Amino acid sequence: MNEKTTADLVEIIELGGQEYLFFPAMNIDVAFIRATTADPSGNLTFEHESLLSDARLLATAAKNSGGTVIAQVIGDSEHAAAGICV
Repeated sequence: MNEKTTADLVEIIELGGQEYLFFPAMNIDVAFIRATTADPSGNLTFEHESLLSDARLLATAAKNSGGTVIAQVIGDSEHAAAGICV
């Protein structure tokens, strides 16, 4: 496409006589998520978060890619440790 675009980000594959676009998964190096509390083992709770959406999916994808998950933890409880990386 141009000088900067050297890698093919999409492939055309054929399944059952039909052509489809295939987008290979990209590695996720870092995922930033927000949680309510965390314990020293890295277990997170989300009871005071307004939106859970994709926190678990992002954390799982980053971990499976060999990446790092950084959790911002709010509040303070007897089992919480601020700034724990899972």
